[in-house]
Amino acid sequence: MARSVMLQALLVAAVLGYAVAFPTFFPTRVDSDAPCDAHPDQGFKGHGAPVEEPGLEFTVENGDGEAMSKFCPGGTYTVTVAFDSRFKSKLTVSAGELGEEPDSDCPNLVNFLTDDSGATASSYSTQWKVPCSEDSDDSESAVFTVTGAKSSSSKYMTNTLTLEQKDDCDAC
Repeated sequence: MARSVMLQALLVAAVLGYAVAFPTFFPTRVDSDAPCDAHPDQGFKGHGAPVEEPGLEFTVENGDGEAMSKFCPGGTYTVTVAFDSRFKSKLTVSAGELGEEPDSDCPNLVNFLTDDSGATASSYSTQWKVPCSEDSDDSESAVFTVTGAKSSSSKYMTNTLTLEQKDDCDAC
């Protein structure tokens, strides 16, 4: 009985140690006052400090599947993050909401842990909704940041994409 309890405790400790190592859990684990959309800025457990990884690629498409280099307030887009191997990551955006049903506590964040089959994937997609704003300065640009890791012992990888607002938008 005591052995069973000890094994269960070790399993829980191992799972918690594994979970906090991923970038989705890192900021609040290190600093409980960190905003929910903060990205790691230092190494943690088996991870090295984040390094820029241009191989983490972004694609932003409109509803017709056309790649976009600029956006319009009031628009809805699909954002895809891809890498050359399987990884887990978090994606944030400086303007708008991410996901089909954004988290009310952190609507500009989405965690990519597994695909629909439960496996770690090499690309993930989510919806990006850009709000209409009376103050156009609120949405002149949108910065996407992704931070991910291939395993619990690999370095954090990060990359950013900045999209500018189109000049000729009618959505709002």
